[in-house]
Amino acid sequence: MSTLVTGCKGFIGFNLIKELSQEGYNPIYGIDHDVRPYQSKVVDLRASELEKLKNFNMVSSLSVLSNKHIDRVIHLGALANGYESTLRPHDYIKQNIEGTLDVLDFCKSKDAELIFSSSSSVYGGGPCSPQSRLRSKHIYSATKVAAEKLIEAYMHSHRVRSKIYRFFTVFGEYGRPDMVIYKFLQAAKNNEPLVIHDSGDQRRNMTYVGDIVKKLRAAEVPKDCLQTENISGGYEVSILQIAKYISKRYGATVSFCDHPYKGIDAMQANPYGETEHFSDARIKFYENLKSVCDWYDENWEHLK
Repeated sequence: MSTLVTGCKGFIGFNLIKELSQEGYNPIYGIDHDVRPYQSKVVDLRASELEKLKNFNMVSSLSVLSNKHIDRVIHLGALANGYESTLRPHDYIKQNIEGTLDVLDFCKSKDAELIFSSSSSVYGGGPCSPQSRLRSKHIYSATKVAAEKLIEAYMHSHRVRSKIYRFFTVFGEYGRPDMVIYKFLQAAKNNEPLVIHDSGDQRRNMTYVGDIVKKLRAAEVPKDCLQTENISGGYEVSILQIAKYISKRYGATVSFCDHPYKGIDAMQANPYGETEHFSDARIKFYENLKSVCDWYDENWEHLK
């Protein structure tokens, strides 16, 4: 299957392409506009690893693929930070809405099927079944809602076969440095305290990137309807629980900050109903968290 992955140097995109390459997918194309709000050594590490992969081709724009056959587009490229989106609304609209429109036009021209990565933030902290009412609490979630509506319109108007996955908070190897787990790891490795805003009771339904990749790789796109699914790890964990685990592993101290955290991590998720759950979710979460810590230790010389 000829596959294009947008946001290929991003956290999920990189892990997906690595898996597809190992599974022998050929050819694999990737595109990335390098507009993410963070610039860190983990991005450089992802890029260097991509260069080593077989069957992978980085392209600069969709137009480069005008004469190529594409079966499937996995659209992961987006700006993704709730608080930052309130400061840069025009950038988020351009990348997340106009960018999705460009991808839809590309799929239409290629008769390619589309898999789109949406977010649990479209629920606005409310009920989280795929049929629940969507609520936008910041510009980022609004752009995801708008992109979903564009996909629905293209499915009806142009028969672009599509499937939407709404991801709950994703963590894993090569993860985003602006997320709380990696901030804690960075602090612990630098012998700094792990800073918790408020009480640390904020809870997130953490989803391991390996489970996301498995879902994306095995996805079947329906021909005659638009299908939307949640992907969550099935275990809600608090910021304080994560801090305690990392503190115990590295001997780091935990400190509390009075003012609330402004980032997207502070929002509580409450998935239920048709949300995808994984067996033994609590045990699996801590096994995966250990794997992330092991990976961080192994790559510390490249990340510090």
